[in-house]
Amino acid sequence: MALLGNHDLFMVEAVLRGQSRELWIMNGGSTTLAGYEGEPDALEADARWMIASLKPWHVQDGTMFSHAMRPDPTGQDDDAHLWGRPGNTPVYPLPEGVTVSVHGHTPQQQPKRVGLQDGTALWLIDTGAVFWGTLTALDCETWTPHAIT
Repeated sequence: MALLGNHDLFMVEAVLRGQSRELWIMNGGSTTLAGYEGEPDALEADARWMIASLKPWHVQDGTMFSHAMRPDPTGQDDDAHLWGRPGNTPVYPLPEGVTVSVHGHTPQQQPKRVGLQDGTALWLIDTGAVFWGTLTALDCETWTPHAIT
């Protein structure tokens, strides 16, 4: 399952909706455009695939995955899963039967597991590969983070 992130949304808005092109360019869009040099139809096709195929979040085997933070189940905070950050965004409750959530979006030096008072856990695994050169993968069977440099 592939998740929609804020940079994917930047691309979709710039390419398909003509919005926020400068913001996209400043946030990785220039590198993306270079990869599509001379192939604007392929860029548009990929943006259409993203909007049709990438999911805002995904639940599997008692674990929720979302790009940024847990989505707001009331729908009042539509962007928590795309833009939320620990400390700035509430940690919304998980659906029944889901006990763990896994998130990126907020770069930090080490992956972090946060146990919450409701008995659920929150994993923050964005280790800032673009800044520090380390990508983290999380084994969701053993709950073991693995650094990839």
